Amino acid sequence: MRIIIKYKEKCKILVLFLIFAISPLFSLNNTCSLSSQSLVLSEIKFDPILYPVPGFLHYPFDIAYNPLRTEFLVVWAQPTGDDYLLDDIYGAFIDEETGNVSKSFPITHFPSDQKWPTVAFDGINYLAVWADYSLPSWEIYGSFVDQNGNVYPQFRIRADDPAGRDLTNPSVAFNGQNYLVVWSGVYEITIANPVFRRMIAGIRIDRQGNHLDPVNRIISQIERDGNYLPNVSSDGVDFLVTWVIMGGELAARRVKGNNGIPQLPILSLSQTLPDSGRVPNQFLGRWKTRKNI
Repeated sequence: MRIIIKYKEKCKILVLFLIFAISPLFSLNNTCSLSSQSLVLSEIKFDPILYPVPGFLHYPFDIAYNPLRTEFLVVWAQPTGDDYLLDDIYGAFIDEETGNVSKSFPITHFPSDQKWPTVAFDGINYLAVWADYSLPSWEIYGSFVDQNGNVYPQFRIRADDPAGRDLTNPSVAFNGQNYLVVWSGVYEITIANPVFRRMIAGIRIDRQGNHLDPVNRIISQIERDGNYLPNVSSDGVDFLVTWVIMGGELAARRVKGNNGIPQLPILSLSQTLPDSGRVPNQFLGRWKTRKNI
């Protein structure tokens, strides 16, 4: 008997085949071992309405530590729904002593696509930040999360000047007073004629989500091809931002915590040997990364 399969059914069969074929590639084999137990976050069970698809974890993920409760908040992006194409952002509290998940919850659940989550803790709440595909481009959004896992309404993070587009790969840090959120975005600049260049930009945010800078601070130099994957950390006063420039080299620049103004020089770390004396001593051993466990 001849079996006729409609086009839509063929597509479903193809999707199911791909899921079973490539799901091992996306499984979280890098488990977070905090004690004698190991956790596979992609297997955490959520509200039945919001089950993420097992085995489809989208990198990167991020971690913030709460010393008041001695626990971590892990955030990550993972697909939901029937199409497996659009990501939502999820979070889970993990106890430092036991390694147990005390609570897991969705941070976003919107029709649009959310990726590249990052998180920091300010001593009261967490600030989770991600990129949201809000037509016609990627934008940076954030939500505060309290220590019980309650998620506050999301808000857009950036000033309107200069107007950027395709804002991706955010990173956030807290310096004891305020947050600095940085990202990679495309901005229009004028050399001989107006051109578009990808640059690293950022803005300071207070504990209530207010913008503290009147404009987006451009942190990187102008590169024809480069300025991706920013990361930010703080020493409790100022911030240090790193990113990848053209040719895969690593750059770094200090940003003042009290006014958000980037400081010179811009360091090219990939070209600096530890014993060359070209790296200022205050950058060695003084900057503490919030991502270390």
